[in-house]
Amino acid sequence: MFDELINTLQTLELDICDLRDQGYDNGSNMKEKHKGVQKRVLEVNPRAFYTPCGFHSLNLALCDMTNSCIKAKSFFRIVQYLYILFSSSTKQ
Repeated sequence: MFDELINTLQTLELDICDLRDQGYDNGSNMKEKHKGVQKRVLEVNPRAFYTPCGFHSLNLALCDMTNSCIKAKSFFRIVQYLYILFSSSTKQ
């Protein structure tokens, strides 16, 4: 993945040394401190600090919550049904 990142940056004519932050989806292959993309980018540019993506962290927390709480699972099921109902009624 690091090689693909480098190739994409070169295609877009962007310099990896201009990076100041790294934010990924909390996947272990991206944020691994010892051999992941995070580590390899830091080897090239020590100013590109890693910050976990807040939205992905929130999504993981919500998934864990709904799997452990029956009321939360029921609530999100109702929200999903309402979304499907209203989104399908707007199509003609």
